Amino acid sequence: MFPANLLDLIFWVLFLVMLIKQLFFLAWHGNEIQLLSTGISDALYESNWNKQPNAVRQIILIIMMRVQRPLNIYIGPFYPITIGTALGTMKAAYSYVTMIVGMDSQKS
Repeated sequence: MFPANLLDLIFWVLFLVMLIKQLFFLAWHGNEIQLLSTGISDALYESNWNKQPNAVRQIILIIMMRVQRPLNIYIGPFYPITIGTALGTMKAAYSYVTMIVGMDSQKS
């Protein structure tokens, strides 16, 4: 029905689209965790923490000091997963593929 080359092309395009979708799905969630974790300190400060008993105030202050650094999900021990790292990965992959295709066309 379809030539084998067309079916192969459709397969690889769909495969590539799914890989990119999976990468950006993880990156979007990692980015949301990072962005929303920075608002925890502000939310605690805007609460009635100063009207609480002393023990509760100390706990809230400790939590506020801890959440000054954003929470991140890391790619192994290397980089946090964010939209920026996903875009950087895509740019690097495109550059590598372009270089390999260029080297292959020079051999021919």
